[in-house]
Amino acid sequence: MRTFEYEETIVDVHEGSFFPTETSKLIIKYLKEQKDLYGSSLLDLGCGCGIVSLVLKRLGFSGPVHASDISESAVANALENFKKYDLEMTGKAGSMFDPWKSMSFDLIVDDVSGIAESIAKISPWFGTSISCDSGSDGTELTTQIIRNSPSYLKDGGRLIFPILTLSNYPKIIDAAEEIFEEVKLVNKQSFQFPLDLAAKHKDVLEKAIETKDIIVDYKFGMYIWETRIYEASSPRK
Repeated sequence: MRTFEYEETIVDVHEGSFFPTETSKLIIKYLKEQKDLYGSSLLDLGCGCGIVSLVLKRLGFSGPVHASDISESAVANALENFKKYDLEMTGKAGSMFDPWKSMSFDLIVDDVSGIAESIAKISPWFGTSISCDSGSDGTELTTQIIRNSPSYLKDGGRLIFPILTLSNYPKIIDAAEEIFEEVKLVNKQSFQFPLDLAAKHKDVLEKAIETKDIIVDYKFGMYIWETRIYEASSPRK
């Protein structure tokens, strides 16, 4: 078992739970400044160890927290982390919105970013127990969540979702703008693909770039990609 720390919150990360990345930090960094959301009902979708909703709860989010993950062990992990801080959370296991039929929320936070299948296979982010079923160009999971989310948002509700440019990310933005009237970029950070992996798998990277399964920059001998956090609101009627 490993641990992950964000500011003053330390969580245990069990085997079978996705280990938090900079994506979670970027989501938290944006949301902790949105004081108008602190009383919102929150759905943490793809919660993993629960880091996003737990940090927000400890920062002062006073509304009810619900969290789900396709992995039962991840949900159990999140519940244990909440219990450690004497905080309440309703956790359920299931795919995407399946556990939340007939429910709606003020804020849905999707921490399930997709990357191209070929890149997932060579990356250090996924072990044998973690699924990355995002399709060849990394867009399928996020697009499904975007398309289904209006049914689970209250009036005036917002969806927060990440996009990694290790995917054909314009397809995801197009889907979001088709479903929502307002889609805005709220945070981003650039990263360098690990040099050792880039050298070892240059053929995989070049093929993914050629087929537009990923859209990245190549500068100074490095493949540069971004994590981008978007907020969507006002579903189209």
